[in-house]
Amino acid sequence: LTDMTEILKKAPKGERSQQGSLPPRRFGRGSASINPDSYLLDYRTIIESYPKAKIVKWSDYKGAPYCEVVLSAEEKVLLDGSRPEPVPFRITREMVEGQMRKMYADSIPYTIELIDSFDSDYHFRKVKETSLPVYRVIVDDYMHTRHYINPVTLE
Repeated sequence: LTDMTEILKKAPKGERSQQGSLPPRRFGRGSASINPDSYLLDYRTIIESYPKAKIVKWSDYKGAPYCEVVLSAEEKVLLDGSRPEPVPFRITREMVEGQMRKMYADSIPYTIELIDSFDSDYHFRKVKETSLPVYRVIVDDYMHTRHYINPVTLE
């Protein structure tokens, strides 16, 4: 990993462009795309707050912008890209509900809960103890499908 601090010091110090000034292009993965103007967090602000940053990567979770800041091979931080100051990005219950509505619509009922202890299924996924709490979604289908979504790591 390369230290970005010196490289980014050479970046222009001008004012961040005002929202709406970028061309109306969108980017993203798959069918989801996100407007670049929705990213209010400037990379210079990230570097000031995280001077050991090696990589800064902009992405989105189901349309919600975030920045992944890699500090080392073992450590990364996810920041809310929709805010101008660096605050942690967290998946909310509403985001999980939106994701489930896209997957199942109203055809199959499901329940969502935030759990802070391992259940019999999640325990066997060989996840770290620090991977709690997670949103657990239990789908009322013949297999009782379960989804586990970590609000901090997005895993």
